Amino acid sequence: MHCKKLGVKNIIAKAKTKTYEEVLYGIGASKVIMPERDSGKRVASNMLRHHIDNIVHLEEN
Repeated sequence: MHCKKLGVKNIIAKAKTKTYEEVLYGIGASKVIMPERDSGKRVASNMLRHHIDNIVHLEEN
C-alpha cells in the first residue's frame, strides 16, 4: 500500500467480503470495516432481543 510507504500508521479500509478483508489486512491495513456484515449482526441481535414480529426486505436499487 502506498500509505505505508508514506509513513501512515493507521490505515482503515472497507471490504464487502471476508476474502477482501483478508487481502486488505495482507497488504497492510490496520483495521478493515465491513458495514454490511456489522449492520446484519446488529439487526439480528435486535430481533432476538426485542422480539420483532415483522421484517420488510428492501431491494438494492
